[in-house]
Amino acid sequence: GIHDGDLAVVERTNDARVGAFVIANVDNEFTLKELVKEGGRYALKPHNSKLPMIIPRASFKLLVF
Repeated sequence: GIHDGDLAVVERTNDARVGAFVIANVDNEFTLKELVKEGGRYALKPHNSKLPMIIPRASFKLLVF
């Protein structure tokens, strides 16, 4: 898992694929999640079971690594 204080190395790309881990800017906050499709829409899946799935209401920006 990723814990407080861990460092993630990120590579910018124009190609985000379902199943990739991405850093996303949602509502002006950055988050690290898995990109998935739910009901035909893109969503961000946390790997911490205490956190909810993020389904953006508007567009969002991704950094893929």
